[in-house]
Amino acid sequence: MKKVMLVLLSLTLIVGLAVGCSPPDDNIGGRFRWGVGSDPALMNPILYQDATSGQFIDRMFEGLMRYDENLERQPLLADSWDFSDDFLEITFYLKQGVKWHDGEPFTADDVEFTFKTMMHPDYPGVRASMFSTLEDVIVIDEHTVKFTLKEEFGPVMNNLGFAIIPKHIFSVDADGNPQAIADLMDHPNNYDNVVGTGPWKWNEWKTGEYISFTRNENYHQDGLPYFEEFIINIYGGLEAMMMALEVGNELDYGDIQADKVVDLQKKGQDGDGTYDLVQFDALSYTYIGMNQKEGLFGEGKENFFQDLRVRQAIAHAAPIEDMIQNIYSGNAYRLHSSVPRSSWAYSEEGLTKYDYDLDAAAALLDEAGWEVGADGLRYKNGQKLSFELATNASNQMRVDVITIMQDELTKIGVEVKLEAMEWQAFLDHVTKEKDAHAFVLGWNLAVDPDAYSIFHSAAVSNNNSIYYANEEADYWIMKGRQSLDIEVRKEAYAELAKILSKDLPYVFLFAPKNTAAIRTNIEGYELGQTGLFFMEKWHFKSGEEAN
Repeated sequence: MKKVMLVLLSLTLIVGLAVGCSPPDDNIGGRFRWGVGSDPALMNPILYQDATSGQFIDRMFEGLMRYDENLERQPLLADSWDFSDDFLEITFYLKQGVKWHDGEPFTADDVEFTFKTMMHPDYPGVRASMFSTLEDVIVIDEHTVKFTLKEEFGPVMNNLGFAIIPKHIFSVDADGNPQAIADLMDHPNNYDNVVGTGPWKWNEWKTGEYISFTRNENYHQDGLPYFEEFIINIYGGLEAMMMALEVGNELDYGDIQADKVVDLQKKGQDGDGTYDLVQFDALSYTYIGMNQKEGLFGEGKENFFQDLRVRQAIAHAAPIEDMIQNIYSGNAYRLHSSVPRSSWAYSEEGLTKYDYDLDAAAALLDEAGWEVGADGLRYKNGQKLSFELATNASNQMRVDVITIMQDELTKIGVEVKLEAMEWQAFLDHVTKEKDAHAFVLGWNLAVDPDAYSIFHSAAVSNNNSIYYANEEADYWIMKGRQSLDIEVRKEAYAELAKILSKDLPYVFLFAPKNTAAIRTNIEGYELGQTGLFFMEKWHFKSGEEAN
């Protein structure tokens, strides 16, 4: 019997691991099954906001470039690119012979359409700020496209790596009329008959059950992909998905909840394991967001989240080390600002650290004028210190976090009402209506640490769902954007980290050590610093079936 193998990455070492050698063509075939906890929101790479949607989108859509296991940029839909001497023009030379899944040719017109859509004033997505320094996108010929910049822009190459959407699909609506960009969210191909250039093609979406893909036999990387079918099974929450993994014959791959890692290791050590486990530091973190929106609690009521002392009190009331041990079984590490240690911009120098200390928390609330009443709760000018704390019900670990926070804050006279919501309703509550009081959520970050859309005061229309505004933070965010010099950018993000750690737009909780289970009869995966790469190269071992 095979035993579970745990692969650990050193913080200081980037590991690339290729399992098996290049497989012959007779390894093409089989049905690969992945498990996730919820349905995606939609299937458009320039519109989605949630990590779950991204897992589906990445099977079908591609960008001009991508990152490899060492976080180095590699060509994908572009063969090459070059910069002008002043770094204000970037020309991409596209791979020839690439076709969309419906057989239409991929051209520079698609690239122009994709980026000009995100640059358009009516663009309904959250990525407009990522392209604010783009001056123009110019089609030179069918396979050449030039981007011109208004000024030097540090994250430009990361941002130009966004997946491309087909112009012939999204430039017209369901009736064949020109598509209004403001209504792009409603386009039917966001939800059905999805067309990309990637290794697998759209087949079927059965809500709450699965989304299935089939092999793209005309894929532009010869001989790839290997799996004939790619099925993503959708479960009613991560707990249900974990149960499917533990059964052992229902899935070939799944991301493991941190609290289940030890259980699966024991299962393997007992001789019943059918999976290898791989673990890595992810570019992600979990946080408590506190909404500073004016009028959040109603007319004439104070938004107490605007008071740093209240935010500091909440931070002191968070038993983060206990959460890491008791909820995550130690498979996470404490975070004090917005950049996880797997990022090139990570710095701990000068960070403010709020340790668990209920006495300090209570003293801060006293100082802020919130007095304990006869009922044990705090009041100020007739207003109760009370708020709703929300998260998605499908993530039990986040539900555990809000439950613990309710217990701890009650001890110091703060009333916390819990909301465990369906995923899409929760996402809308936080990112669209922007009326969530406080919430537990996470960020999956890009390789480039640009923080504009999350923390800049001008980004409320993007991902700044907490209405955070700090002029000093704005300065360092822009400093990090306005240079291609890596040392200048490191300094900027180190200074920003100091500000955020002290000013607490979020209570930064922890960054997970992500763990994935891969069936032992699968080869070809590559493990890098921040995850597993190149699923189109994965395949079943010779002579072994998928099931």
